[in-house]
Amino acid sequence: MSEKTQIKTTKIIYPQIYAYTLPQRQEDAGWIKIGYTEREDVETRIKEQTKTAALQEPYNVLWHHAARFSNSDEWFKDKPLHAYLRKFKGVDQRPHTEWFYYNGTPERAEEDFEDFRSNVNDQAKQELEYRLRTEQQAAVSQTLEYAQGHPGSEFLWNAKPRFGKTLTT
Repeated sequence: MSEKTQIKTTKIIYPQIYAYTLPQRQEDAGWIKIGYTEREDVETRIKEQTKTAALQEPYNVLWHHAARFSNSDEWFKDKPLHAYLRKFKGVDQRPHTEWFYYNGTPERAEEDFEDFRSNVNDQAKQELEYRLRTEQQAAVSQTLEYAQGHPGSEFLWNAKPRFGKTLTT
């Protein structure tokens, strides 16, 4: 290695929640994309989703804010916010997406975000905690069963990338 080689050991992140719409898509009327990025420039993240070789989609950024609770030093990602919107605000979500139906009231999305970051109490946080997916729960159950029958032994998971091994263990 040359003397000029530098190895980055840290990365500065800017956790943010953002919201945008796709105004030219008729089928998306009333729907708002609410996502998360760790980039300082939210537009860069949105362009990755709307400006590709196969897609040049105009978008309107509605808002973006730090993904941090206002009454603590705790940060959050979009999944707990999404769960809050569904469970406590009754907002419809397209299955397996980050799109929420606000039916012509986009300002309500930002109000709901502010409610979440300002007023989520400990009970709501507990109810919004991560729940294992079916395959993750199956892996935990299989491991537990093995461990109970083989005290002091080890059990190796051969799971695909992005399975959630760290979180599940």
